[in-house]
Amino acid sequence: MTADLAGTWEVNSLASGPGAPWWLRGAVTVNSNGSFSGTLDEYNSDPDMVSGTLSISADGVITSQDVDPDFRAAMDSGNTVIVGTATWDEGEPGTTYISVWVKKGELYPTKAQLWIPLMLLDD
Repeated sequence: MTADLAGTWEVNSLASGPGAPWWLRGAVTVNSNGSFSGTLDEYNSDPDMVSGTLSISADGVITSQDVDPDFRAAMDSGNTVIVGTATWDEGEPGTTYISVWVKKGELYPTKAQLWIPLMLLDD
């Protein structure tokens, strides 16, 4: 279900094979309908704005025809980690990469934000 993908994800990818060295990292935000956008830094390149749609099949396989039609991934049961792979057909064919996505957690209050309410209760 694409709603499980909703949130902001840190993306890190690393390749092996003829196209290595290669890496990609950055953040994407996924909406409950599977649409996503973000900025990714790629090895030896300027940052790229990315967008597209992620899909989840009935058996839990995540794909994105917009980014890489060969990409296949799975998500953990807590909906916090996605791991996927693909093999390049273009550029340096035969290069395989692994991509790990980690969902960003909720923001936590700073010490100052916690301290101020306590000071008000001190009366």
